[in-house]
Amino acid sequence: MIDDVSRTLRSILDDRAIETTCKELFDAAVRFDRPTEQFKPGASTVNLFLYDVRENTDMRNNQPLIERRNGKAITRRPPLRVSCSYLVTAWPQSEKEDSPLEEQLLLSQTIQVLSSYPTIPIKFFPNDSPLRNQDPPLPMMITQMEGVKDPADFWSAIGGKLRPSFVVTITISLPIYEPQEPRAEPLVTGRSFDIGARTSADEKGITPGTLSSTEIKNLFKLFGTVTGPDGTPVKDAVVTIEGLDMRATTDVDGSYALGLVSKGKHTLRVRPGWKGSKLKSKDVIVDVSASAESFDVRLEE
Repeated sequence: MIDDVSRTLRSILDDRAIETTCKELFDAAVRFDRPTEQFKPGASTVNLFLYDVRENTDMRNNQPLIERRNGKAITRRPPLRVSCSYLVTAWPQSEKEDSPLEEQLLLSQTIQVLSSYPTIPIKFFPNDSPLRNQDPPLPMMITQMEGVKDPADFWSAIGGKLRPSFVVTITISLPIYEPQEPRAEPLVTGRSFDIGARTSADEKGITPGTLSSTEIKNLFKLFGTVTGPDGTPVKDAVVTIEGLDMRATTDVDGSYALGLVSKGKHTLRVRPGWKGSKLKSKDVIVDVSASAESFDVRLEE
């Protein structure tokens, strides 16, 4: 999938729509090489060197993915949020006296084009790429190099000489590899409690003859999303159930999961997670049953 990110960046910079306003960039080649001292392209080039790949912990989502199929649920681990950072440099073809100005022109046009897409439109993704199904849309940010105090040291480390550059970072959802297909489990879950005298103070076993079991059935998973009036996910909203000591906080996608609740009607209370929010708290009565889907809540201003 990371290679698809690189192909997507090339599609954006090769877009025919920029030919009129950014002709120099449109005519330039797009490469992904390490900009060492030996890197000397034979034509005007914009080079995007992938120098850093890491998990974006701010966008980490710990809620499992639940797929409903034939009355059962398949639970999968949530994908990793991975940030791919590219060092962008411009390499004009000419070695004339004004070549630094040509380099700066190429660099400025590249910044203009990439910064026009806070999220990447689907039309730029390669055909049949998993990136086309990414939700939420892929964010693209022009940033400084995190943790790099001296750019000269960075350039020395990659074997190149210091030159004007900027960083573009794209965050993708990378599915976790699962060697086996997760098993489908019933939507209804039962729990049993064993009650009795402990065998000793240091052991957790129950003395035979004192054992009694209590089974609780008809427990259901309650989950959903919280959005604003325009459908935008609301992060850090607090979701509780009236009368039960259950609480969840929405993630960056507005998703929440409250675990297992009994069958029947419950009052779901949702409130924004930060002071000064224009969104109002909302109470929703939900009817939890075997056929229930996720419970989504839309807050209003």
